Formats: sequence, structure tokens, C-alpha cells
Amino acid sequence: MKRATTTTYRGLPPVRLVEMHRLATALVAGLILVTASCGQMVGSGSGDGSVAITLGELSATSVYGDQNLQPTSYVFSGTGPNGASFSVISEDESTTVQTLQSGEWHISVEGLNDQDEVVLAGETVIEVLPFDETKIELALKPVNGVGALLVTAEWNGDHTIEPSSRVTITDAAGESNNWMMSANSGRAERTIEDLSTGYYRVAIQLFDGDEEVSGSAHTVRVANGSTVEVLVEFEALNKVGKPIQIADESFTLGWDEPETGTPDQYRVYARERGEYHWDLVDEIAANNGAQYTVSPEILGYGTYELAVSSITGGQETSLHSSMADNALPGTGWYIEWEGP
Repeated sequence: MKRATTTTYRGLPPVRLVEMHRLATALVAGLILVTASCGQMVGSGSGDGSVAITLGELSATSVYGDQNLQPTSYVFSGTGPNGASFSVISEDESTTVQTLQSGEWHISVEGLNDQDEVVLAGETVIEVLPFDETKIELALKPVNGVGALLVTAEWNGDHTIEPSSRVTITDAAGESNNWMMSANSGRAERTIEDLSTGYYRVAIQLFDGDEEVSGSAHTVRVANGSTVEVLVEFEALNKVGKPIQIADESFTLGWDEPETGTPDQYRVYARERGEYHWDLVDEIAANNGAQYTVSPEILGYGTYELAVSSITGGQETSLHSSMADNALPGTGWYIEWEGP
């Protein structure tokens, strides 16, 4: 049998080659194990996940109108394990966030109007799973806080005599409060502040003296930090009219001739103030001019509204009354005929 050879290395004791070979093999194997172990630690054993956020049906905006209450952009944000976070701004109602550390995440979404005011918000807590996409649908609701209403009413100032306006605001619990609006000829306005966010019934009334001549009501949502404008235009007024007191034995009624030419006849009507139906007073030839003198023999003393129609070729026009919007004065008028 041959003897094993030995080699002497400077500074090292004699080692048989077969032992060196085994030692090298052991070192290499150990290196491989250590490397494999380090690779497992880099992945942390959990893996990253993602979340797809979609907004559910948005809460309705003001029934009265958008009023900057409709979101035009959204802020998607979240906080997760070990202080991890994200924030995404988008005009879309959905977004997907990738490479999120697995674990519990608090997700929130804010809806901003075109003035970057938060009008809607929602939040939820989810579990992000490793190597998986978590899908959620989040509903947004109005943000709690306080806001204001700017209520404005407009009308033809020529159609009222002593105008005033009042706004009544009723909350969801049914409690109502009234405010008189600062009014001038044809316009009234009032700002109501420090209203809790939510829905309100807003009723606007227009008065002429003690009589209500028009009104309008709307459901409005007050948004946090915003002033919602409610503008109402009163076009058709139940005018009170201007009383014309007559102490003479007779009076003369005049009107404009039709622009299309002189008709064949005119008809003069009257009705007692507050009544609906008109009574025919007289029918006159149009060539006598566009006026008519009323005496006690034709119409008894009293309080009346008056009207005139024209007849051409046997066709009668609609009545032009003393309370019409194009009467002079525009407030409309009626007579209080007491006689001498």
C-alpha cells in the first residue's frame, strides 16, 4: 500500500490533501446554505400586494343644483404597517395602488370640488394579502362641519309696491327658522351662516305689503366650509295692484290700439275685485277711439278690475286687463269708485 503523501505549507502544519478537500467541500456547502438563507430574508416571507379602490354611488348633490358640491377630483390615501403610506390624486373615481406591504391598511378617500374644498369623504380598514390584489368599493358621504347659505330673490321691481321677502329654513329634524331678507326694488338677499352640514328645505316668499305674491321652495345641501348660493327669480307674481281712488261721477278708461291696425270693435269688461269671471260692460265701434267713459248708469259704484279686448273679422283677442304685467303702471291697478 502506498503511503499518503504530505505537503508542507509555510506557516501551516502538515495537512493531508484528502482532509483539505473535505474541508473545502464543507466550506462551499456552508456558503451555499448561508446564501440561500439570506435570499429568503430579502423577501420577508410575506410578499407585497395591491389594492384596487372604486367609489360606490356618490351621495346626491344639492337638489337645487351642483353649487360646487360635486367632486371634480379625488385624493386616495392610506397608512399601513411600519408607517408605510401612499397618496394618489385623480379625477377618476377609481385607482389601483401597487407594491403595498401586506398587513392592515387604513384607506381614506376625499372628494374635492373645483375650489379644492373637501365636500365628500369616506374611509375603511382592509387587509392587504401577499401577492394578491384586494378590491374595495368605498361610499363617500358629505363631510360633517358647518357651512352657509346665500339666498337671493329677484323680480321685476315695477310689479310691486311695498316688497319684502322672507326665507324659512327647515332642517332634517323638522325645526324651522325664519329670516327677513334685505330687500330693495326687485332684489332681496340674506346670508345665513353657521349651519350644520346636511340637507335643508329652503322656502323663499315674496310679499307686497301684507300679501304674499310669490314663493319658491328647494332642497339644498349645505357643505362643510362652503357657501351655497340659492338664487330664485320670481317671474309670475300674484300682484296686489295699485288702488286708484275715484270720487267723480264718471271716469274714462284708455288703452293702446293694436299694432296691426284698427280693429272693428272693442269690448270693455269689468269684474269685482277678488272675483274670477269677467262681465261684459259694453261693446263699442273702434272708430270712436281707444277709450271709453264709464258712468253709474253703465256700472255701479264699487271696487273693480277692468279689461279690454278687440274684435277683427269676428275674432276676439284675449283680454288685456288692468292687472296685466304690461299695464300702466306695471304694478297693475284697480279702481275704488266711490262717486261724488
